[in-house]
Amino acid sequence: MDNLSDNHQRTKWRDRAVCLRSELVLLLADRMQFPDPALFWDNIAMITKPGHVQQVTANGSGGGFSEEVMALRTKLVMAQQDLQRRAADVRDTNQKMQAAVAERDKLQVMYNDLRCNLDPATQDQQAKAVRECGALREHARTLSMNLESHARVVENLISLNSELMDAANLRALESQMKADVEQGSGSAVPLLDK
Repeated sequence: MDNLSDNHQRTKWRDRAVCLRSELVLLLADRMQFPDPALFWDNIAMITKPGHVQQVTANGSGGGFSEEVMALRTKLVMAQQDLQRRAADVRDTNQKMQAAVAERDKLQVMYNDLRCNLDPATQDQQAKAVRECGALREHARTLSMNLESHARVVENLISLNSELMDAANLRALESQMKADVEQGSGSAVPLLDK
């Protein structure tokens, strides 16, 4: 009787293990397609509950898993091949980068050698040219700042000029109106209020 009970328990645990593996493979495939970490770990917690495996085996969906498992294994193999190809690409890129760094270092050494081999007169001319270039840059920066300052002054002058023109036009209109009123009121007798 104990053997029968033990065999029943083993079968039950073996079925549960097979079911858990297949569900884990499904979840891993979902994780590769839809990378939502919270959902993935929630699903892992759900399938590790004892009642879940019993429910899946009771529904009879254990047989359909083999086709899905095979499809997922195929996807997994393809993903592994893609990963290996990408790793090879990374290695190639790293080798190219190392070759470029070595070439850069070699060119830097050649530049330093050429610079050291220049005669002092050429070095003095280069230093003078660098100083003149720096002075010209500073002069250009100063001119640029002055130009911006003058542009603001001109804008202010234009604004003030238009304000003065408006005020002068208003005064001229008021004096014209006063003159018209005075000419019109000189012949007329002012009315007195009663």
